[in-house]
Amino acid sequence: MLIFRQYPWFGAVLVLLGLALTAEIGAICERRSALRRLEAQLDRRRREWKKLAATTPAPTPENARVIEADVARGNSALAATEAECRGGNPGMDPSQMPAAVATRTDVFFALADFVEKARQRAVRLGVVLGLDERFGFSAYANEGPDPRVIPAVQRQRAIIEYLAAALLEARPQQLLAIQRERLDGAAGTPAGAMGPGMRDLFAIERTASARARGLVDTTAFRLVFTGQTAALRKLLNKLAGFDLPILVRGIEVEPASAAETGSSPGRDALVSPAIGSPLPLVMTKLSKFTVTVEFIELVPAGPVP
Repeated sequence: MLIFRQYPWFGAVLVLLGLALTAEIGAICERRSALRRLEAQLDRRRREWKKLAATTPAPTPENARVIEADVARGNSALAATEAECRGGNPGMDPSQMPAAVATRTDVFFALADFVEKARQRAVRLGVVLGLDERFGFSAYANEGPDPRVIPAVQRQRAIIEYLAAALLEARPQQLLAIQRERLDGAAGTPAGAMGPGMRDLFAIERTASARARGLVDTTAFRLVFTGQTAALRKLLNKLAGFDLPILVRGIEVEPASAAETGSSPGRDALVSPAIGSPLPLVMTKLSKFTVTVEFIELVPAGPVP
């Protein structure tokens, strides 16, 4: 591609990012497997304790103290590993926040408030937006979600709020789209459904996902924007801080078309008045970036057989 010929180091950076992300997924799965082994060990210890407690004579106080110490160490290691997998700022983690009881009307106004604040932030930072940009929630521009999907939509909004803030702070030229993963099941959006808001939905390829049945669950999102490579780098650096357990699953780069650069916006684009300097006579070539990410969650372990 043109951008790789112009910036040969960029391809190397992407390769390194891909290797790092692959290693991170492997590490997460390995941690989860280690958790399962710890849980199995704890379960064996508990069974031993029950068996010893039923014997006559009863176990000695020394044996009891040894078993209790083993159980305490195992519980401590389990909690530390799970905390590590929740990211560096668990207070921001939507999966750890208590679910708020909300009606369709409550969620409609909460989404409208989020969209308005995000648009104002984009204007302050000089990021071009479409006039109908809803940051992934066009389906709820006129009404709230079905009550059956309210919890899922609330969690998606919390994650998108973090992603949108990270992207806008990276100062892209133009935000083209924020997409969220289609909700599954009868309570979600049917695969063949059409109508407003469908452009904000996508389904991640199974081979590109970090999901591991019984170990890791994920929710995918996609950020599409134009700008310089610096904007992509700032976004990736922010996500690499792991404030939330978000992994980059794919990066696509291509030259931006004239309609995507935002340099000559039409009536369907909103340009920030915060940039007071005039446009240069020679525009720097911009790229279009599509970044796919996943919010990861450890699947709660069931009873060990």
